[in-house]
Amino acid sequence: MGIINYGGQEQEVERGFKFLYVGRLSPEKNLDTLIKVFNSLPHHLSIVGEGPEYSKLQSISNNNIHFHGYVNNEELATYYRSCRALVLISKDEPYGLVAEEALFFGTPAIVSSVCGIVDTLCFHQKNSLVVEATDREAIGKAVELIMDNKVYASLKKDCNSQKIMSKNEKQVKFYTDYIRGK
Repeated sequence: MGIINYGGQEQEVERGFKFLYVGRLSPEKNLDTLIKVFNSLPHHLSIVGEGPEYSKLQSISNNNIHFHGYVNNEELATYYRSCRALVLISKDEPYGLVAEEALFFGTPAIVSSVCGIVDTLCFHQKNSLVVEATDREAIGKAVELIMDNKVYASLKKDCNSQKIMSKNEKQVKFYTDYIRGK
């Protein structure tokens, strides 16, 4: 059962115009595509995580892409709270817990249509933008769309911890009822 680390309920900070990826640096995460998109954009991308593609991805990145390596789970809230949006454009993603974490901390997400969270918490043009994982043009347009302050404010409005907490309560109840045989 995936329940996120909530961290402290810190005050909202200036988000700036940075984008964020959190996760394993492996082929199914489609980071080579993400880097190609950001190489053609003026916006900053922070990549948090480690994995087998770390060196390769660093070697193809422009100066607007920053690698932070492994970050303790307790410190992730600071990253989520300081970015404009999380980007998760995996080619294969059963759920996408990092997108849930982003939404909890008030951060919209750009997610690929194959992420399982698209059916549960990330809704296109509500709190997220949903794109095809390999469509670089659509990914770039989604990034630019979130740069629009009206679009960003609209998406951010529907990102909140109460929805995540409600989902978690239902999930825990389901599991405990199941264990009790109800």
